[in-house]
Amino acid sequence: MTAIRVIGIGSPFGSDRIGWDALDRLTSGLDTSEVSFISLDRPGASLLEYMQDVKTVVLVDAVKAGLEPGSLVRLKEDQIECSNSVNSTHGFGVAEAIALGRELGNLPEKLVLFGLETGDDPEWMPSSRSIDELKELITTEIAVCLGETIRVN
Repeated sequence: MTAIRVIGIGSPFGSDRIGWDALDRLTSGLDTSEVSFISLDRPGASLLEYMQDVKTVVLVDAVKAGLEPGSLVRLKEDQIECSNSVNSTHGFGVAEAIALGRELGNLPEKLVLFGLETGDDPEWMPSSRSIDELKELITTEIAVCLGETIRVN
């Protein structure tokens, strides 16, 4: 069983690359063998397949939560359902996949979503600083899950 899987969700278009870009920065600077990384292009319900045999899943995605663009969001699995104002930028998105997984009893022990607010402007792009802040939050989450200090290069 994999200890932690970090899944960057996105697409090659505009600010929807946030999950991928954060994952690129994580994989280039994280030194641990207990974490696997994968980037997915709008996975829909197939997201559940990538959560199999994993103790902890960290999702990274662009979100629309009605906050200032560039705001960071951290939600635990049970908060994703309760946050009606948080939507994925995808049709059948993360919240729907998690709801399906919950109904099927098919979620990992721990599931957390890190998002970066994109707002309503389709041309808005996150700053390098926003992506770095997202990377640091995810790195801290991983360290807490593993109960150790992780070296970031």
